[in-house]
Amino acid sequence: MSNLSLENLMGFVGLDMTTDGDVVVASNGDLKLTNTAGCVMNQTIMALCTNKGDYKPDVAFGADLGSLIGRTNLEFEQLAPDLVYDELNRLALNIYDPSVVALAAGNNAMVMVELHDVGWIYNVHQKVQVAVAFPDLSGDVTVVYSSIA
Repeated sequence: MSNLSLENLMGFVGLDMTTDGDVVVASNGDLKLTNTAGCVMNQTIMALCTNKGDYKPDVAFGADLGSLIGRTNLEFEQLAPDLVYDELNRLALNIYDPSVVALAAGNNAMVMVELHDVGWIYNVHQKVQVAVAFPDLSGDVTVVYSSIA
């Protein structure tokens, strides 16, 4: 059980996922586990990439960034942070003091989220950073960057 650690035993433990939402298989063939920061990153990615009503177990889940397609760049930059903050608050991820920035230029738009002091209760001070983009404001939200620092 190489994935066991004090943080895994005391914090959140969950299945590790790719940015596309696929489960990761460890080198020994078992499902790979992730720690608190990994769980928070996975939950943030899923929330940013999901529109309200698309996740059937919880139709209220998702930041609903797809609802901003067709808006002007200025509207996107003003409305996207509120959608993200609302979803982070609903998921109780606001305890990690989130920073949210939305940028739009031409037909491209991006939302960047940084969550601070993930795992602080276990004296593990990590940041989770996720950036998602609409490559042309007509397609799906795509994860362009994710990191645990």
